[in-house]
Amino acid sequence: DKDKNQKVTLDEVNAQLNMLEMMFNPVEGGGGDSGNDEANEYKQLLSGVKSAAPTLFNLLDVNNNQSLSKSELAHVTKFEKALKKGGGMRELLRDVFSILDENADELLSVEE
Repeated sequence: DKDKNQKVTLDEVNAQLNMLEMMFNPVEGGGGDSGNDEANEYKQLLSGVKSAAPTLFNLLDVNNNQSLSKSELAHVTKFEKALKKGGGMRELLRDVFSILDENADELLSVEE
């Protein structure tokens, strides 16, 4: 939240990802290959994150205001916790369904 407005924009996310990417650029003449191999692995992982970021951002942006509030970001924490505990994916799926089911009729329509 670079501008301290209590919301995170996709531009702010991309700026942080770009900063991380620069951190893993190999330094010229920087010693052994093992450090470069590890940096390259992180860079590949980061490349995948960067390509998925816009889609993930749009999924989390429930009210489509082009920024993520604290409550919208809380879904990331729920997802992380669901992955760590046994049977958590069921709970995560229920949470995702409830988010998508805007009219709370326990059915997902094409519009939803």
